[in-house]
Amino acid sequence: MSDGGARHVVLAILGAFAFANTLLWGRASLRAGAGLPAMLTVRFALTGLLMLGVLSVLGRPRLPARGERTTVFLLGVVAYGLEAVFFFLALQRGTSAAVVLLFYTHVVIVTIGELLLGSLRPSRRIAAAVILSLTGGAIVALAGGDVTLSPSGFVFVACSIGCYSGYVLCSARLVRETEPMTAAAWVAFGASIGVAGWGVGRGGFGALPAVALVDIGALAVATAAAFALWFAVVGPLGSSRTAIIMMMEAPFGIVLTSLAFGDRVTTQVGIGGFLVLAGALTAARIQRPETEWLEAATTP
Repeated sequence: MSDGGARHVVLAILGAFAFANTLLWGRASLRAGAGLPAMLTVRFALTGLLMLGVLSVLGRPRLPARGERTTVFLLGVVAYGLEAVFFFLALQRGTSAAVVLLFYTHVVIVTIGELLLGSLRPSRRIAAAVILSLTGGAIVALAGGDVTLSPSGFVFVACSIGCYSGYVLCSARLVRETEPMTAAAWVAFGASIGVAGWGVGRGGFGALPAVALVDIGALAVATAAAFALWFAVVGPLGSSRTAIIMMMEAPFGIVLTSLAFGDRVTTQVGIGGFLVLAGALTAARIQRPETEWLEAATTP
């Protein structure tokens, strides 16, 4: 591997670590007393502003392409905002390991969606990915009852997977001219508005104590850093290789939250998680249009 190639692999690993930190700081802000609507609204607004700053420094477009601006924004409002809400509702009802590992079945769900939409042809690799991932997901879901993930937590993570998979599939087909990093910034703004709307609809945003603002700020920085690192390496490494390296987010996130919050990872969850990640790895190696993986460069 050349020095340049090794450098990009290191940057990709740092990106996975940054994605894992979003899990850590998201949970920390909730534990500090922040209401979920308040936390996510501020998190996505700050992330969007930080991304615009990165785009300005890099001299890249700060607005989506004409004809796609409304689409990009609405993808954030409807799909990504809801996905984040469901994801953190699930985190409040189970361990990080169970929620994160189940969430990674989205890679296979997207692959099934591509198959149904005609973007991919049936193959043994697709069948293997589906069997591995769904079997692992079932093992994780059935591991340990309420201590690992409550029934309502399972429903919320399933809804999160559905929203995120829909976001990936729709953005790949509806957003073709906008640069991915620009799209990520405006998806974040849209998600902020979408979560704010949910907060208003439920009758309030919850508390936003000053101590939680530090955690939310760190969450926004981690999110923006993860986005920026993804887009810095996806060109040189290729989207499939980048996606595979970024799967280190799962073990990083599990270790960080276990150290910070004392989450216990059972043997059953470990086995199921291994199968989920093996299925995701298999799916990531399937040849597909580059845009679909570029648009997947986001985190709950």
